[in-house]
Amino acid sequence: MRLPKALTHDSRVAVLAPSSPAPAKKIDDAVQAIRSMGFEPVVYPSCTGSTPERGYLAAESDAVKISDIHAAFSDPSVDGILCMRGGSGAGRLIRHLDATLIAANPKVFVGYSDITILHAFIARNCGFVTFHGPMATTDDIGDPASPTRASLLRALTDPAPLGAVQNPDGRPLECLSPGRATGALVGGNLAVMCTTVGTVAEIDTKEKIVLIEDVDEEPYSIDRMLNHLINAGKLVDAAGIVLGSFTRCDPPERHPDRTVGVVFRDVLAPLGIPIVSGLDVGHDKTNLTLPLGAEVRLDADLGEIAVENPALLP
Repeated sequence: MRLPKALTHDSRVAVLAPSSPAPAKKIDDAVQAIRSMGFEPVVYPSCTGSTPERGYLAAESDAVKISDIHAAFSDPSVDGILCMRGGSGAGRLIRHLDATLIAANPKVFVGYSDITILHAFIARNCGFVTFHGPMATTDDIGDPASPTRASLLRALTDPAPLGAVQNPDGRPLECLSPGRATGALVGGNLAVMCTTVGTVAEIDTKEKIVLIEDVDEEPYSIDRMLNHLINAGKLVDAAGIVLGSFTRCDPPERHPDRTVGVVFRDVLAPLGIPIVSGLDVGHDKTNLTLPLGAEVRLDADLGEIAVENPALLP
């Protein structure tokens, strides 16, 4: 995987909306947050102009979103791209994206949740490292004391390897299946990963360390999606799995004992590969930034994950 160039003070960062819309006030706050990190935000048209008929879809049309993505990657004055938010809609774009154009202009690209499908598209078709991390309007990037912001800045500006990735509160990762493995990091949101199967963005898990997180999904749904990936030949060929945040995924009263943890042990542990859970990545207050496509080392016995190679060019 090729590496994008590190951001520096005064780097111009495009803010795009491949998925759902955000209120104008949140966009204004995001602009201030990006400036406070030392970057110059450039808000693209997809961030505004959504109509009531578009509902959960940002921008006046998908054509605006596609144009923004192509423009941001091809503009030499833009140093990086930060997605405005997740939600829904990015999957509508992938069949229209110009992979040759994007591949010719590797840049820092950041997002998670619905943006998972764009990470997978770039990994499969464009071949450079992207960043699973916070977004402009939905995460705590404006607070200088926020570990989410600190992790984002470290990941996007320092070409040195990230090294060990630890929860800010010191909480250790839990070993669900022992062993050690190395491999490129892939993955993201579980529900969106499932939608990549059979598409131009189909996720490749073979000999990879697979990051998985989700939000607002009951255990039965998580069970179904994990089995869908396994039935599609995914995860069974992975080198290891890192489970992030599963926010508001508690079991309903009718099945109180069928927790997400039980599902993980039931569905994933039999794969016989190293698996850890509890990393602060995903839809929670803390959302650490990780380089997708970079090689990582996973030691499930010790509950450790480390990025030992650079993910950025100086």
